[in-house]
Amino acid sequence: MMGLLAAALLAGQAPATVAGVYETRQMEVGATIELKKDGTFRYMLDYGAVSEAAEGHWTTDKGLVHLESDPLATNVMMQLERSDAAFHDEQLAIDQGALVMRRYDTLFTFYRDDE
Repeated sequence: MMGLLAAALLAGQAPATVAGVYETRQMEVGATIELKKDGTFRYMLDYGAVSEAAEGHWTTDKGLVHLESDPLATNVMMQLERSDAAFHDEQLAIDQGALVMRRYDTLFTFYRDDE
């Protein structure tokens, strides 16, 4: 219930209020999403054999954060030793201030770094 209330409150807020650095606290997962106030984002995930990264633009609508990534250059991927996440309207639910992403049949919860 609290998650729905938080989502309803955040749905009407300006994107700047959602902006920040979010990290997972799950065992055996290293992941970060940085939502910048200018509407751009950076993302990195290390989970088992998966290592990926993305950067692009984000928006909010109806309690969701939407990610659209720009293709990363091959030389950047080689330097990071990651694959391109290639987000096309990736939707993250906002739940009590955290971001929830379903990826690879797993739910990843990202908590704001200042909490």
